[in-house]
Order: sequence, then C-alpha cells, then structure tokens
Amino acid sequence: LELAVKPEILQHHPEGSGYPFVWLADAYLRAARLSEAREAAARAVDIARQQGERGHEAWARFTQAEIERADRSPIASVTSAYEIALDLAERGAMRPLAALCHFGLASAGVETEGTKEGSQSFNEARDAFRVMGMKYWSDQAGRLFETEC
Repeated sequence: LELAVKPEILQHHPEGSGYPFVWLADAYLRAARLSEAREAAARAVDIARQQGERGHEAWARFTQAEIERADRSPIASVTSAYEIALDLAERGAMRPLAALCHFGLASAGVETEGTKEGSQSFNEARDAFRVMGMKYWSDQAGRLFETEC
C-alpha cells in the first residue's frame, strides 16, 4: 500500500488520489501504527477536500474516528470525529458508512462510559445493518448490545 501512494502511481488512479491514503491509513490502523495512520488519514482528508471528493472525505473522516478510538482519545474527541464522518455520510446518502459511524459511536460509548447515547447509536446501527442485509455487522452490533446490557 505504501507504494500505491507514490506520486507517479497516484496520477493514474481513476478515482482521484485521496482514497489510496484512506486504505493506507486503515492498514496502519490495523497494524497499530497509529501515528502513521493519523498522518495518512489527514492526507486523505486534505486531498479529498481539495478535489471535492465528498465520499472519499467521508471515508477518511471515518478512518480518523477509528484511529481516535483505537488511540483511546478522550470520548469527546472520538464522538466528534464520528459525528463529522456521519454528517458527511448522511449528506452523501452513504448508508453503509452512516451505519458504521453509528456503530462506532455506540462502541465508543460502551468502551468508555456505557452511555445511553451509545444505545441510541447502537439501535440506529443495528437497524440499518439489518435493512441493508449486512449480517456480519448486524451480528457485531448484537454482540455489542449484549455486552452493554
């Protein structure tokens, strides 16, 4: 993935050059390389905004929220990051991403405070996953609710 974000490769990318940085940020996140993940996600946001790629910006913002959560940032920071991603996803009619944002909000609430707001986000995520036939994520939301209760 690191090779995919070299300038000579990016100029041939059909979807613009922001989205490969989302992939790279996600890969760094999964490898627990949070500093590098944060840099790649910020680059993805910058490029997406410059090129007017609202969908790519939404995914980049979601990835930033996931990084904040993984880094155990303050709940207000995590919540704010998910809400920014959620707003972009909803305005772009990106229902699967919006559901993932709700799931992230619910997970963050359970992990830190067990808040009732997490329950509302949980319900939104679970219902959306079911309607869209996203069984894996619906099951994950069910497990989260069982943990919360």
